[in-house]
Amino acid sequence: MREVQGSTAATLDHQVYQTKEKKKVFIKQGISASEKLLYLFSVVICVALASLVLSFYAMVAETNLQIQKMEREVERIKEENRLLEMERRDLERGERIRNIAEEQGMVPKILNELPQAPKG
Repeated sequence: MREVQGSTAATLDHQVYQTKEKKKVFIKQGISASEKLLYLFSVVICVALASLVLSFYAMVAETNLQIQKMEREVERIKEENRLLEMERRDLERGERIRNIAEEQGMVPKILNELPQAPKG
């Protein structure tokens, strides 16, 4: 041992203990190429299906608008037909025809005054 010359700290033997710790290194592995392709195809299929559904929805909406337009057109034509039928009935009335004939100078003939076909 050493001699102590006033300091007790020097008398202690310093032994350095070194311990080797193994650090666990976790290698973060990414997604494999096959998984990436699987995810890509899944996304592509989902987008395609969504596009398909939206296009069908658009076609249905367009068809629905055409149906509504046709129904409005049918109702308009029905109303026009109803008005024309009322006008036809008014024009067919015998009294109206007789008044117009008298205004134009025509006079009704009595059945006895009608010429008879020769007999024989």
